[in-house]
Amino acid sequence: MRKKRSRSSGEGLINLTFTIIYLTYWWFILQEIFEGASHFIYISIVPFIGLMFLHSLATKWHERRKEKQLVLSVEKSIARYKDRIRPGA
Repeated sequence: MRKKRSRSSGEGLINLTFTIIYLTYWWFILQEIFEGASHFIYISIVPFIGLMFLHSLATKWHERRKEKQLVLSVEKSIARYKDRIRPGA
């Protein structure tokens, strides 16, 4: 059997994107807090939880897409080698 070249998962790109979003988000929030707007501490928590939820949704969506591709690949392989399988063997 020939070993296929593995592709990048894409999940790393999702994690990198959300890491940059998290860092910039907290950068702006901390700027406001250090300037004396302490109410930003409480205001910033809810959107951060929303960002974490979006991150988990993006990761799950990507995993489901990969699973569907894997299922299709397995079904194609089964269809390709179906004639080689002997019943009762």
